[in-house]
Amino acid sequence: MISRSTLHNIDEHLDKENVEALKFLCLDYIPQKAQEAIADGQDLFNALEKRGLSEENNFILPELLYRIKRIDLLNKLKLKKDEVEKELSIPGRAKISVYSVFFYKIFKKIDNLLHLKTYAYIKMHEPCLMSCKIIKELKTMLEVLIEMEKKGILGEYDLKELKEVCGNVNFTLVEKIENYEKKMKEGKASLVLSHFRSTKSTIKFVYTCENSRSGDVLQALPAYSTSELEQIAKAYKMNSRPRGHFLLINNNNFTEARCKVQKLKDLKDRKGTSKDADTLCSVFEWLHFEVDVHTDLTAEKILLTVEDYKRKDHRERDCFVFCILTHGEKGTVYGTDGQSVSISDITSCFTGKNCPSLFGKPKVFFIQACQGSSVQKPVYIETDSTVLDPLLDPEVKNSLPNEADFLIGMATVEESLSYRSVNTGTWYIQALCKNLKEMCPRGEDVLSILTSVNNEVSQKFDPYRKGKQMPEPRFTLRKKLIFTVD
Repeated sequence: MISRSTLHNIDEHLDKENVEALKFLCLDYIPQKAQEAIADGQDLFNALEKRGLSEENNFILPELLYRIKRIDLLNKLKLKKDEVEKELSIPGRAKISVYSVFFYKIFKKIDNLLHLKTYAYIKMHEPCLMSCKIIKELKTMLEVLIEMEKKGILGEYDLKELKEVCGNVNFTLVEKIENYEKKMKEGKASLVLSHFRSTKSTIKFVYTCENSRSGDVLQALPAYSTSELEQIAKAYKMNSRPRGHFLLINNNNFTEARCKVQKLKDLKDRKGTSKDADTLCSVFEWLHFEVDVHTDLTAEKILLTVEDYKRKDHRERDCFVFCILTHGEKGTVYGTDGQSVSISDITSCFTGKNCPSLFGKPKVFFIQACQGSSVQKPVYIETDSTVLDPLLDPEVKNSLPNEADFLIGMATVEESLSYRSVNTGTWYIQALCKNLKEMCPRGEDVLSILTSVNNEVSQKFDPYRKGKQMPEPRFTLRKKLIFTVD
């Protein structure tokens, strides 16, 4: 047997979350009622010993520590990670059921209890006070799913609804569920759902809602009305901090393009673009985004930067926003070297297939780009200070990727000019930032905000060309996108 001093040493290094995880994984051996007296690791080890499961040859303690990823504590048992993995690969050696490990992995990654509770509530279609009370009193995510199963939302052999819930939290969870279903069909899983049904009424999930985020959720939920819960269910989750990455590429200096590309020898620098960049950074920092600005990138560096963000882990973020301020041609944007990058090449990097950690989450792109040679002739408009400023930037149009959850904000419709002042920035970007500042605190969704931007920009007028500008948002959003302000 493992010595008392070793067990005590391990217990000293287990936090409350670790103990709850171990208790969950041991439910097949220690019933829920017996677990009520377990307060720490030492209590759990004693309970396992009473059931003859603490002998070294049973290997259950090393397996438990490995399952909760406390690899550092394996050293106290004089074991290494690869040794434990080798042992567990031997048929019959693992003591924790496939089903317990499966659910532990799934729910360990779901941290949006409010989303899950709201989903369950709306699906139940019972707006009575009793139903509201039941949902509010549930303390863990697994308890919510148990209640959903009681209401017929989750079937005994049907995990379709579970996949829908998990798909809105983390796309990789869907793959795990599908892999498990496949193993079940092939007869490779050691347990079936009937085992879960026989014990589910007493199961308590690993993570309770004692951390600050979940605690806040539970405190806030009773204040929601039925209509408010329905509204939440129709909006994208948007409560992570930071909310997501905001990637801004701001190209101003096109000296290299003028030198290397003959057709662009008269291309102007984008004076006034710093005003747009500063305003965008201020607004999106205020909206809880992690702002990253790249200035004067070549076409190759634009693609490399986008690829870098494609490879990032966005699992803990709720959204991704990309904005580029540059020259370009129809369907493309220019690097400062005058080489073109297809807008579709940028957006397609973030599809569910190419960036799984953003699957089911909104991807927003704002494109402010000139059209190249067609705007070389200077154009002037009056500014508030009566100073005449040259205007550039005809806009590009991009084919929206045939994927869900995309929003592309174009500064103007196809073949039309967009306007930029060297003193005040572009009409579109300045109107966008102004309306975000005014309407986000009121809880307006982004499409409503872009409609307001359309109206504001459409009222502007270029007296020299007698020109107008009409922005054009395109989207495949499935829900409302609301940037809450707190």
